[in-house]
Amino acid sequence: MAGRTELLVKSFQAEGSILRNRFVKPGTAAGSLLTAAAATDLIIGVSSNIVDVLAGDMCDGILQGIANLKLGGTVTYGARLTSDSTGRGIAATGTARVGGIAMAAGVVNDIIPVLLYPSNIEGIGSITASAAEINILDGVTATTAELNLLDPDVAPAYHKIPRVVKKPLNAVDTAGGLFSHSFGVAVIVSRVILNVTTQSTAACTVDIGVAANGTTLNDGLIDGLSVAATGTFDNLLNAGTNGRSRQAVGSTQFVTGSVASGASAGLVGTAYIEFFEA
Repeated sequence: MAGRTELLVKSFQAEGSILRNRFVKPGTAAGSLLTAAAATDLIIGVSSNIVDVLAGDMCDGILQGIANLKLGGTVTYGARLTSDSTGRGIAATGTARVGGIAMAAGVVNDIIPVLLYPSNIEGIGSITASAAEINILDGVTATTAELNLLDPDVAPAYHKIPRVVKKPLNAVDTAGGLFSHSFGVAVIVSRVILNVTTQSTAACTVDIGVAANGTTLNDGLIDGLSVAATGTFDNLLNAGTNGRSRQAVGSTQFVTGSVASGASAGLVGTAYIEFFEA
């Protein structure tokens, strides 16, 4: 088990009584300490393991290194720790402030070595904010759809540089049945690639283009491409009569893939739509 290695120890005035081996937080006056009393407290270190102190006494606060900490519950080795109501270490959850990392496992009232890790916030990886809240930080006015351009977890990542949306092909013969996609903002589609991994059982041609809704056929990008054979096809080399190398898509429009003739039964593959924000 790792022992104490106190790298930075400073003397403070105790603003209240402070027991040894407890998480501590800043007091109300400069140069003072209080016992941490909640998982949301700003933990800055651990009290000395030498002696308990009373209000007004000087107290050593260990701010960096490995210090001994009394536990308020069961913890595992490597667990992030925060404070209970009496400054003892407990496992951090939610958005608790983390004061250290357990260097040994322990149970309530055990004293274990803790690697100090002052006041990082547990669970900070995901923050939810409204468009209005983000606009306060940014100083601009943006819609939710525009903000989603920055967040690949909310919508496909949209940027001024070309990006790609991946859509599986559905063996559905209605208009827009192969796939449909709306970007929610104006974009320019610069390329569509079809990767047919399993051909249709019978003869089948497909159209891909930009339509007013997700259930309308359009052949503005690829016109009459046969998918009765496996392979990789695109609108540059396999555009057909009406297909073009690029097409603008309005914020309310869709890119649709539709069966133009025959039947798509048995078809398996993927469409890759390359685009950039208009």
